[in-house]
Parts: sequence; structure tokens; C-alpha cells
Amino acid sequence: MRDSQPRVLHLCDNREGVAESLAALAPALTAVGWNATIGVLGRCAISNELRAARVDVVEFAGRGHADPLMWGRLARRLRKDRPALIHAWGVPATMAALLTRPRRPRVPVAATLDLRDAAVTWTPRVLRSLAPQLAAVIAADEPTQRSLASMLGDVARRSPAAVIPPPFAPLPPPAASRAEAFAHWNFPAEARLILTAGRLQRIAYVDEAIWAYELVRVLHPGTRLAIAGAGPDRERLERFARQVSDPECIVFLGDQRDELSAAMAAAEVYWQLGPSVGTPPGLAQAMLAGKPIVASDAAVHGTLAAGDALAIVPQGGRAEATRATDDFLQDAELAAKYAAAARQRATERFAVEKAADAYAALYAAAAS
Repeated sequence: MRDSQPRVLHLCDNREGVAESLAALAPALTAVGWNATIGVLGRCAISNELRAARVDVVEFAGRGHADPLMWGRLARRLRKDRPALIHAWGVPATMAALLTRPRRPRVPVAATLDLRDAAVTWTPRVLRSLAPQLAAVIAADEPTQRSLASMLGDVARRSPAAVIPPPFAPLPPPAASRAEAFAHWNFPAEARLILTAGRLQRIAYVDEAIWAYELVRVLHPGTRLAIAGAGPDRERLERFARQVSDPECIVFLGDQRDELSAAMAAAEVYWQLGPSVGTPPGLAQAMLAGKPIVASDAAVHGTLAAGDALAIVPQGGRAEATRATDDFLQDAELAAKYAAAARQRATERFAVEKAADAYAALYAAAAS
């Protein structure tokens, strides 16, 4: 059946969250008539997991997004596979797709963009030149849709970007029990866990989470902080944690999925305190897991906060984050209310089948 279906190539860079969304989306697209291949400009952090799930993954290694040798490999793959459509995720992937797609017959390109693309100073000029060449422009969220409308002007008014939030699947059940995980992390069995997750880079402000944790620990000495994720700032953050906190109170989990699953299952509060510009996969998974969540007032978080799904605090507001966390730790009824609202909102927002249906309809129109 799969061989007879039209093929869509999902082309992305290694931006946080996209591979996780595509891992959930690819099998669902097969169910609605589209055979999906994932092409990554660089190395895919979860390629082994994708292949284990029988998702076709191709990595186009290169030195940056504008490597001509990488583009050459992509062009050869496109000539060989002749997909019915290329779905590019982000401006770098969109540029690569338009430069390398087969011309006869011309393969249509659809692009999903988020606020990471709008943050680059040259993006408006580039998008105004690229948009007329695209079969469809998709916004990952409402703030991106508004940003695109502002950047693209008349182009957006003639053909406004549709909003299709990228889907996410819940984390798998943890292999280790709570007691086993806490023993592995050298945490007391009775500890109350706060979890934060994401790429460890300076722009994520993970050090602010460490400072906020120290304030929470004054009120709740039995709390512990787990930080999940990999990235170039890990060494500095580990050193910072040793300097400002008790080293036995904070654990860095890396990007091991089984560790994240165990921490998510045990967490009593989830934090997303950085200035997110795309939906963080950890936040989506915390919502799907039904966790009470404290998040910064980033625009992306605001779209998820309807109906008390998230406790929103100012970016950099350590005192406000501490108060919201204290409220959750002291008031089980309040925590349960927010947890239920988060799960309900995530079920509506990140539903895989809903996204697959929306993309399939868009692909059919774009490829016709």
C-alpha cells in the first residue's frame, strides 16, 4: 500500500521539536494516503528512534545550511525519488527545497514557519521573494501567522497562511519506576521533583530556572530539579549549578528519552521559563502528561494557556515563578485543576490525526 501512495518529503534543519513532530506525524500521514520521508539538513538527534519506528530518514550532512555539497546531495535524492510534494520546515529548509527541487515536472513546495524564522533580520526580504514560489505557507501558531501577515503584506492578504500546529505524541511509559529513577539520580525517595526540558543554550535562560529553583528550595527544601536536554551550554550550566546550589539537588539528564520519560512521570511541576519561539517538545509532552506547568509569557506559550492550562509568569520573573510553583506544591486541588486543563488543551492542540488530516488536504490541493 505504501509504495502506491504519493510521497511527501519533509525537509527540515535540526531545530528543536520538528523531528519529534514528524516522528508522530509520518505514520498518521500513511493512514490518510501519503507516504512520508524525513530529510534533515544535518544530523537528526532522534534518527535511531525514527528508524526503529520504520520512518524513512535521510540525513544530508553539511557544513551549515548553505553548503553547496549538501544541496547537491539533496538535489540528487530529489531527482531519484521524485516526491509529489516537498514540505519544508523553516526558512533554511525552504530555501534548500526551492533551489534543488526538480523543475520538469516542477515539484511543489509547502513551508511551515514559526517565530524562529521571524527572528532573523533578513527574513522579511527573503520571505517576500520566496512566498510567490510556494504552493502553501503554513504558520505553526497564531503569533507566527500575525508575524507573517505583517512581513508579507499583500502576498499574505491574497493567500493568508493557514495555522496548523505541529503535532506531538505523549512520551512512552518510563522503563524505570519512580524509586529506581530517584535512586539513580541520588535523590531522596520523598523528594518533590520539578522538571524543565529543552536545548541547553544561552538563549534558553536555563540559568534563570536554576536561580528560581533556589528560591523554591527555601520554601520547600525537599524539592529537586531535573534539567533534560543537550546543547552547547551544558558545561557552563553544570558549573553554574555547582556554584549556586547544592550539587546533589540538581540533575542534568541529557537527551536520553528514557530519562525524560521517568522524570516526566515523577514531576510534580513542569517549568518552561525561557523565551520560546517555537512550541517546545518538552512543554507539549508535559501538557499531554497532565502536569501543572509554570511558563514564561512568551507569545507561543500564550496560545497554549487558554482555560488555565498554564500558569504564565513574566520572562525573568523569578519571584513570580516561585510563587506559582509554591501554589502548586501547596494546593493539590489547584495543581490538579491546571493539570487537567493542560491535558485537555494539549489533546485539542497537538492531536496527531487532526494534523495529518489537515496536512493531507493541503498536500492534495498543492500537488493538484
